[in-house]
Amino acid sequence: MFCLEAEEGGEDPRTVVSGMFTVNALSTKVLFDAGATHSFINPATVKRIACVPEEMNVQLYVSSPLGSLYHANLIM
Repeated sequence: MFCLEAEEGGEDPRTVVSGMFTVNALSTKVLFDAGATHSFINPATVKRIACVPEEMNVQLYVSSPLGSLYHANLIM
C-alpha cells in the first residue's frame, strides 16, 4: 500500500487518471487516484504478473463509493 499526499498548490487531489502501465514487464490497466490513501490490486492481476503477496497482521475493510465493502488481508 502507498500513501499519497498532494503538495500544497499542486494538482487537485481528487484527480483520477486511467491508462496502461507496465508491471513486471506486462501491460496492465491502472487507475491512479491522487486522493486515495491506499492502493489496491485485483487478485487476478496479482496472479497474471506473478507476484507473491504476504498476509498482513491486520484485517483491512474498505468501503467503495457505491457502498460495497471489501476485505483486504494481503500486502505486496
